[in-house]
Amino acid sequence: MKKILNVLLCFSSLLMINSFVINKKTDFNETPTLLNNKGIDIKKVHFGDNEEVETSKIYTQWATLNDGSTSLRFAIALKGNIETITFIRNEVIGLEITKEANIVNVDTVYKSIAANNKNYYYTSEGLSLEDNDSYYWACYTINYSKDSSLKQNNIELSVKINDLDPITTKASLVGTQYLDNNEGHEHTFVKKYNTNKMFDECSECGTIDNIEDYIPVESITLTNFYQEKIVLGSKDSGTKKLNVSISPSNATFVNDIKYEIKDEKVATLSQKDGTTSIAKKGIGKTELEISCGGVIKSIPVEVIELNNNNLIKDSSELEIKKAAEITTPGWYTFFDDTSFKNTLTMSEGVITGTSTKQATASKKPQLFQIRYLPADTEGNPYIGEYYLGFKVTNNTDTKLNIKYNINGDNLSDTYSLDNDKGVLRVRLHLSLAKTEDVYDCFSLKISKVGKGTFTINEIYFIPVTNN
Repeated sequence: MKKILNVLLCFSSLLMINSFVINKKTDFNETPTLLNNKGIDIKKVHFGDNEEVETSKIYTQWATLNDGSTSLRFAIALKGNIETITFIRNEVIGLEITKEANIVNVDTVYKSIAANNKNYYYTSEGLSLEDNDSYYWACYTINYSKDSSLKQNNIELSVKINDLDPITTKASLVGTQYLDNNEGHEHTFVKKYNTNKMFDECSECGTIDNIEDYIPVESITLTNFYQEKIVLGSKDSGTKKLNVSISPSNATFVNDIKYEIKDEKVATLSQKDGTTSIAKKGIGKTELEISCGGVIKSIPVEVIELNNNNLIKDSSELEIKKAAEITTPGWYTFFDDTSFKNTLTMSEGVITGTSTKQATASKKPQLFQIRYLPADTEGNPYIGEYYLGFKVTNNTDTKLNIKYNINGDNLSDTYSLDNDKGVLRVRLHLSLAKTEDVYDCFSLKISKVGKGTFTINEIYFIPVTNN
């Protein structure tokens, strides 16, 4: 007989003989019997009247049967004033199939258990080869088909005697097999995943435990930066919130999002109230790495130098044209409602909007719309990515609502600019293209304007390189 092995969760392993047979060829067949030994009807057993109940630990054995199936046996020795013995096998959650919990009352017990062609009894000192009248064995056997997917599962089994607290152990078939050649093995669990389950797996014996439903992360999207590229200006102040969308929204680790900046000389990260933000540090390029549920997303980060050479210094009348009519670089406007007689002027890179009449509830909110088609170095309409920065100052007697888009496709939420605070700095990373004969235009809409003026200045336009 092999030495009894004390392992994790306090179960021990004995070699099981290979002689017993289970006829039912099911994936997972279980019975509260030995199957290879004739038992004794529990009603005919004198366990010891008025004696305190005493038990052994729960032992495990395994065997490969003649038909290629494999069995795992749980066995416990007991004595005393025993009226009922009940095995409680908890639900087995598998990677492919699941077995509901099973509760069975023991009808048959045994004087000995066969292993290594010997009969083993139990005494207060442990296993013995000598017969005694003190202890009897109660057993619970699970037979696995040759191709069963549950051989790795840690089976949680409890034994309840009378109304006493249950005695519980865990064991897997593969773990019990592994113990035969690896005395004293303790499970070293590593978190694993498949397409719909996550679980702990012992890196040595292959036992798996704590199986749960798992919905993997499919994609990570940065939603508040254009084309998932972060472009910051050297004069940007404060931090910009990173709005990340995880798909699907019910992924298991949807809230376990991690961020890492590869070069903190270019940009840095900060966290406050559960929100992660990014801020410029120095001129250059780096990457932001966002990870969630094993998926990693790399986002290019670029900090662009803003100086007087990048400033727009145009002095131009804003032509009134619809977007489809704009074919040459310049500044444009379009009034949806001319009854308010709004005016827009531009001088030395400063756009001034003047509202002569305050909006009322009965009238359509006043709207200023500014369109910009930039020029390339040769004076032609610019096509490609660019950085656009500007400052809005509110000197009206109401809040301003500010929203930007490209040809009507919304790219921003609505900014609300108080008249008492007065300043909003907007930094945008955009891209312009040409569709058929229509050029993409940057469009800025300022609505719900009260009486007074607002200005847009410190306008920067810088092409963004992709190298």
